[in-house]
Amino acid sequence: MLNYYISTKSLVEAAKTATIVARQEQDTGNYNAAHATLLRACKELKAKHVQLPKDVLDALRVLHFYRLVRVQVGLKNHKTAARLLMHVVDNISKFPGREFSQSVC
Repeated sequence: MLNYYISTKSLVEAAKTATIVARQEQDTGNYNAAHATLLRACKELKAKHVQLPKDVLDALRVLHFYRLVRVQVGLKNHKTAARLLMHVVDNISKFPGREFSQSVC
């Protein structure tokens, strides 16, 4: 669907669709897929010289910080992970409780 909106130059709809799809992925705990969807949408829109919507950028930022937390925890850099979690904590409701606690800690 995202490709369709981009190809028909319905770029506002493309951004909305990317956000919806990413939210559905995130609700099921598939954070990497959500991140990939938003990142792809951002790259496509940027290539078309379209200003990226704030909600898309915010959602991508939170998912990106979450992924960085996972990397830092794996590397046992807990101070860095804690600092990154400060960016995620304001959006904790976007992460299913059980999945988030088991995957990070």
